[in-house]
Amino acid sequence: MMIYLPLFLSVVLVGAGAVVYYIHRYGEIPDNSFYNKYKPSKNNILIKLKLFKYDNNFNYFLLIPYLVAWNLFFAIVVLYIVYWCGATELETLFMSEWFTFSLGGMAFLYMLYSMVIDNTK
Repeated sequence: MMIYLPLFLSVVLVGAGAVVYYIHRYGEIPDNSFYNKYKPSKNNILIKLKLFKYDNNFNYFLLIPYLVAWNLFFAIVVLYIVYWCGATELETLFMSEWFTFSLGGMAFLYMLYSMVIDNTK
């Protein structure tokens, strides 16, 4: 069962990215805040595709950890699909301690990131 720990940690990482995005997403960012210079334009591709809503609370500081978490999750899922198709060499990657610790460390860094954003609003 330890082989599925990176997959579980990638789900935890997506959850941590969602926490960073959604908790601060609904908080009020004042006009004189440091974060206002990181607001995307109305012509941003993510807003045009209606993936995200354009308002005064939306900025890249909140979006980057969320998108990085999803990208890591999809990359790990693809690696597991390749592993399930017969590439048993990936088992050494999944069982390595540095891979597991790096995913767990990223979830911890996301929580620190969330605290820093709280303290600088």
